[in-house]
Order: sequence, then C-alpha cells, then structure tokens
Amino acid sequence: MDDSTGFWTLPRGFGIDPEWFDHPSRIHGKGHTLRVMILAGSLHARLLQTGVAVMPTLYRDLMTSALIHDLGRRHDGVCLEHGRWASESKRGIAEDKFLGQRLAEDDWKRIAAAVEAHARPDPTPPTSATPSRPNIWVWPSFCSGAGMKTWSGSFSADGTQFMGA
Repeated sequence: MDDSTGFWTLPRGFGIDPEWFDHPSRIHGKGHTLRVMILAGSLHARLLQTGVAVMPTLYRDLMTSALIHDLGRRHDGVCLEHGRWASESKRGIAEDKFLGQRLAEDDWKRIAAAVEAHARPDPTPPTSATPSRPNIWVWPSFCSGAGMKTWSGSFSADGTQFMGA
C-alpha cells in the first residue's frame, strides 16, 4: 500500500519467475503474463481517468489476478479448469512473492473468483440493480487473447442492451 495515496502499488524490482508456472510455455508464459498485467494496469488507469470511484484494492486485485491467472495451466490447449487450479495452488506466490503480505479471506475470494472466471466462457454483462446507478463490472475474458472486458453504464433488463455511461 502506498501511504501517500492509500492505493496499492507494484513492488519495486518485481519479476516473474518461470518456476511459478506448472506448464512452462511460450504461449502462456512470462511474456503473456506480463502483457496481461500491463493490460490490467491500463484498465485501472482508464477507470481512474473516467472519474469512476474505485476501491483502493482494485489495482492490487487486478494485478494479482493477472499474475496468477495462467500459472496453474497444465497445457496450452482450451481448458476450463486452469483458473481454478491457479486459484487453489498459487495463493502462496501471490501473497509471498508478489504482495509480501497475507490477504484477508474475502480479498482472496474476490481475486480467486476472477482467476477462476477467466477460464470459463464469457458471461452476459450483469443488469444494473438500479437503472439510475451506473454498473461497473470487470470480467476477464475466456482465454482467446481478447484480454479483459469492462462494462460501464446501465443495461437493459435482460442484460443484452448496453447503454454506456
């Protein structure tokens, strides 16, 4: 946590260790993980630029999810389980090697849910609980290389029509 802003910041000198990957790969290896982390950082910056109020842990959660999302892969093919494998086996790397601290269980559950979801087909954007209140929702996409999807604004009752903020 950066004391001057109240927001979490990347650790100085952080590097991705190839030993963290269950399946060393040129496809889902260090380069891919770094690109996803850069995308997550860009997503966070874009949210801040739009003036959206974000919780102070969002950057930490995005970066942690991006780091571990493919560490549990056992092969490079389509796999709907590797997100779960990562969330179940890579918490120690996230906390000890990246964050330098233990997370509260609710914080880990939020990160694990994002990591697990990224390996499943994309959901339909959620409907807004109250039409007058914008909905912000971040969902990592299915492993098609498309990156993360964000929806900001209100949605029709069936979730198919998006009215941007």
